[in-house]
Amino acid sequence: GLDEINRSLSAARALAAKEEHAIVEIADSRSYRLHGEHSVIVLDDRRTLQIRAASGARPIIVVADDQSIRDSLNIQLGHRSKMVLDGLMVAGRSVFVHGPDSEEDPPDLIIRHCTLVPGWSLTAECHPRNGERASLKLEDTKVRVRIEHSILGSVTVNTDQKRFDALSLSISDSIVDATGNRFEEYGGDDRPCGQVHAISSDDCVIANAVLTLARCTILGDVRVHAIQLAAESIFYGSVEVARKQIGCVRFCYVPHGSRTPRRYHCQPDLVRAVPGANHLGEDMRVRPRFNSVRYGAPEYCQLACDCAPEISTGASDQAEMGALHDLYDSQRAGNLRRRLEEYVPASSEAGLIFAK
Repeated sequence: GLDEINRSLSAARALAAKEEHAIVEIADSRSYRLHGEHSVIVLDDRRTLQIRAASGARPIIVVADDQSIRDSLNIQLGHRSKMVLDGLMVAGRSVFVHGPDSEEDPPDLIIRHCTLVPGWSLTAECHPRNGERASLKLEDTKVRVRIEHSILGSVTVNTDQKRFDALSLSISDSIVDATGNRFEEYGGDDRPCGQVHAISSDDCVIANAVLTLARCTILGDVRVHAIQLAAESIFYGSVEVARKQIGCVRFCYVPHGSRTPRRYHCQPDLVRAVPGANHLGEDMRVRPRFNSVRYGAPEYCQLACDCAPEISTGASDQAEMGALHDLYDSQRAGNLRRRLEEYVPASSEAGLIFAK
C-alpha cells in the first residue's frame, strides 16, 4: 500500500507538471502512509490537480507523525493554480499550504467531502492525540480556500498583513472542531472550558482572512479579519472580528459578548430582547446542547433532544442551525406528528420518543 500510494503521488506530480488539468482517483478504501518527499505536492502556475476517491471508496491518507514539518501534507501552489481534495480522510499530521509571494492571480484550494482528522489522530477513547494542533495551515499566501461538506480541526492563517490583503475562506455544511481535549463533560453535554481557537493565527490573534460561513458548526473561538456572511451556523465559542463595519450574521447562534458585524435574527439576541427576560437564564436555556462534541462518536455534533427550539428550528427555513441543517430533522418530526394525529384512534394520544 505504501509503495502504491507513493508511486501514485509521484505520478500525480509528474502528470500535473505535464498536463494543464490532471485527476488522480483512488479506487479503494485502504489506509495509505506517506512520509518524506512523497508528502509534498507542487503545482506550477495555471495547473490543476484533483486527488479524489472513487465513488463508494473512502481512502485514508496517514501522514507520518514525525517531528519534521516536512512530514505534513505540504501543498505548494503557483499563480492561478487549483488543488482539489475530494472524498479523502487525512490523519497523522496537518495539511500545510504555501502559495505564491505576490497577490496577483491567487491560487485556489478546494476541500470537499473530506475529513482532516481533528487532533490528527484519536486514542481508543476518541480523545485527540494532538488537540492543540491545526488540521489546516495557510502560510504566507493569498490562496482562496473553499471547504464543503467536510470535517476538520482548527484552521490557522499565518500571513503578513503588511504584504497581503485578507484571503478568502469559505466554509459550508461543515464542522470545524478545535477538538475536545480542553472540554469537560457536563450533564451529558460537552461544555467548553478555557479558550480553544477554531479559526485564528498561530499566536491565537486575528487571522488575516475574510470568512464566509453557511450551515456550519464551529467548535471553538473564531478570530478573523472580517466575516462577509455567516448564515444558519452555530458558533460554539466567542467570535471576534477586526472589521465589524462590513458583512452580516443571520439566523446564527453567537455567544453574547462576541464582536461581529450586524446580526439579524440571531440567538441569544432575540431572547434577550424580550422585555423582562432573565438574560443569564435565557442565555443558558438557548445555548446549543449536543449529544456529543467528541469526533469519532456516533452522535457527533448532533443536537440533543432537549436543545432549545430556538436552535433546533432557528434557521431561516425552520430547520436546525449548524452542520446537520440539511437533515431537516425538525420538519420530519413535525410531519410525523401530524400524520400520527390523523390516524391514531379517538381519545388516544401519540408521541415521539427519540433514541440516541
